[in-house]
Order: sequence, then C-alpha cells, then structure tokens
Amino acid sequence: MTTNLWYTRGVGIAWEYQRNKLASLTDGPLCNQAISTITLGNTWGFVMPDRYHPIPAETRFWVKVQKTETCWLWKGALIDGYGQLRIGSQVDGNRRNIQAHRFAYELLSGSIPKGLTLDHLCRNRACVNPDHLEPVTKKENILRGEGFSAKNARLTHCVNGHPLSAENIYASQKERRMCQTCQRERSAKSRRMAFVGRKAKVSNG
Repeated sequence: MTTNLWYTRGVGIAWEYQRNKLASLTDGPLCNQAISTITLGNTWGFVMPDRYHPIPAETRFWVKVQKTETCWLWKGALIDGYGQLRIGSQVDGNRRNIQAHRFAYELLSGSIPKGLTLDHLCRNRACVNPDHLEPVTKKENILRGEGFSAKNARLTHCVNGHPLSAENIYASQKERRMCQTCQRERSAKSRRMAFVGRKAKVSNG
C-alpha cells in the first residue's frame, strides 16, 4: 500500500510538472486530454501525446531544447549525433522523423534552399541554434568536416614535404590529390632497382 501511494504521488508530481512545462511554451494551460500518459520511470521529460489531441511539433521541439550562451543543445533522441524529432500524424499517414536542426532552421529562418544542406558552423551536431547553421552544397559541407576528404583537401604539403600546388599534383583513379614529385621519385627508384636486378642476373649468368 505504501509503495502504491508513493508511486501515485510521484506520477502526480511528474504529470503536474509536464503540464506546467508545456503550458509555459504554449502561453496558456493545457487540457487534461493534451497529455495521455507519462511513461513509467521517465526522467527526461518525454510525454506521449494523445492520438486525437496531439501536442504540436513546435511545442515538443522546445521542450527538448536546452539553450546555452552559444549552442542550443538538443536533449532528445540522437542519430549519429544529430537530433531527431517526430512530426506528422498517424491519422493521415504522414508521421516521420526529421532532423531537429533542420526543423529549427525552417521554423525560425525559413525554408532550406533546394539542393543545399545545413552545415554546423559550431561543429556541434546536437546544436539546433539557427544562427549556427549555414545552407551550403553537399560538397562544401563534406570539405568543412573532419573526414578523410576534408583533411586531405586542407593539406598544403605531402608527407615528404613537397608543396601540393596546382603544378605539382595530379588526380588518382580515386580522385585523390597525388604529389607528382613523389611519383617521379618512386618511378626513378623502381627503374634503378630493375636495372640493378638485370645487371646482377647477367653477372651471375
């Protein structure tokens, strides 16, 4: 009996907390039908909206945003570091996940130009601050990152210290920048080794 009493009080407190939290974002109180269930053991502030009285995506978005002096950190679900927000409705079959930073940009800054993607200027994938997002091409976004292609593009010299200038590079079959000076040195070394091998073979013959 005591356990059930404490559980009932805990659920009641959590319910009231959620109602006040959401009401502060919607400029008014919420009806009891706005929230159907609070999951057992939930400590992250997630709620399950009633099917016929869904909580607007904008409201659920702000509940999961923690603003700091710089970034707006997404406190909800993450995939590869990017925030995820479920939008749409089961009723019309349009329910789907969208990246939280894209939702934030379209909500506060307008539509994303066709053919462009959003680059995090702060390099924090979980940030949803539209001031930290810039529409760029996919290629530009990759080159600004920390992947192999981006690191290779930023190199000014090869591993042997030769400058990777326009006149000293060529593209490999995998479209990688290659040093012509290094290639010439490797070719010359191979020719010398082949010559030495042929000479040794004649001497022993």
